[in-house]
Amino acid sequence: MWVPYVESCDILPCPFPDHCAVLSSILVPDVVSPGPGFWKLNTSILHDDEYVKLISEAWLNWRTSIHRFPSLAKWWEEGKGLIKGLTIRFCCSKTKARSRNRDLLIRLIDHLKSKVDAGSVSCLGPYHSALSELANLDSWAAKGAQVRSRIKWVEEGETSSAYFFRLEKKRSGDRWISALSPFFRLSPFLVFPGV
Repeated sequence: MWVPYVESCDILPCPFPDHCAVLSSILVPDVVSPGPGFWKLNTSILHDDEYVKLISEAWLNWRTSIHRFPSLAKWWEEGKGLIKGLTIRFCCSKTKARSRNRDLLIRLIDHLKSKVDAGSVSCLGPYHSALSELANLDSWAAKGAQVRSRIKWVEEGETSSAYFFRLEKKRSGDRWISALSPFFRLSPFLVFPGV
């Protein structure tokens, strides 16, 4: 069904497992793009010195523009828009830089892995160092995905109802083993139901 919409399909070498990755590009027809939704500030950037400096300098300049607005409320709303725009551009540039770094790192790991596989012991240290760096980048990306999924869950109104809480409590009660009788001899063939 989707075969006519496949634009490309490539097999890519993957430096970690002994499998290859498949990269496929599919043009999905008649997709309505979602709206922008609510903007959420990624508070982890508040620990980035570069971001803090950017916002501090912009806000100092913005404070001098109060006299150009008819009211303090209008100035405040425009100021929030300024911070939002600066933050979005800053995060986009950081994300693009991380993506470029990750691509370069994967190519480096692939190169070092081929050297290590060929028997070059001197490449083993840089190879493990590059793997560690990639793990840090992936951990950062996973934390971001976790935050976004929690926000999406809240936005979509997902809540655990009393029914599911009662059901989970009942299931945990059914699995509870309060004690084992001492006359049972444990053997590799003894099977406990429900375990």
